[in-house]
Amino acid sequence: MPEFSILAAYVAAVAVITVVPGPGQAVMIAKSVGAGRSAALATALGLETGTMVHCLLAAFGLSAVLAQVPVAFVVVKVIGAAYLIGIGLRSLVGRTAPHGRGDASPDAGWATNYRQAVMIGVLNPKVALFFMAFLPQFVQPARGLVILQFLVLGVVFCTIGLCFNVIITFAGDLLGRRIRDSRRWQLWTRRASGTVMVLLGIRLAAQRV
Repeated sequence: MPEFSILAAYVAAVAVITVVPGPGQAVMIAKSVGAGRSAALATALGLETGTMVHCLLAAFGLSAVLAQVPVAFVVVKVIGAAYLIGIGLRSLVGRTAPHGRGDASPDAGWATNYRQAVMIGVLNPKVALFFMAFLPQFVQPARGLVILQFLVLGVVFCTIGLCFNVIITFAGDLLGRRIRDSRRWQLWTRRASGTVMVLLGIRLAAQRV
């Protein structure tokens, strides 16, 4: 386990990083306001599942391998970018769902929101950069198993992120109840959510190792 002072500094750093606006926050706001509490909670859990994927990759050194193999990085990047842009375009061109179902597609359910959020979390450049460059600075090999320290720090990161996303969920859902039945608002949230996905996909496609 890391020293208490190191862990405290890590928690403070993660808290700051968590509140910095990024793709995850944008998706959470769109889901909580446009689709409601259930969709937002599924999205929050999915995002943190994606974060744990990054943690496991970093713990076992796979992130470093991916960064050192340009072809593998390009393949993953292209597939991820195409996936995100596809989701975004579907939201942009799809019809507005009736009865206040917001930016979720007509057949979207808990599992669909969760699955899409996992992919967004895995492909989030901010999280990838954190686990590849920032988190290792808080690992102390002299304090025990490096893999265990990575996992502990990853769980801390996910817990803080999940708490923040739950706050967004309830605040956004409270706001959404007032305006979710508006077809104009439904159209706006679909467009906003779709635009975020497309921009995230473009950003991923342009990312370098």
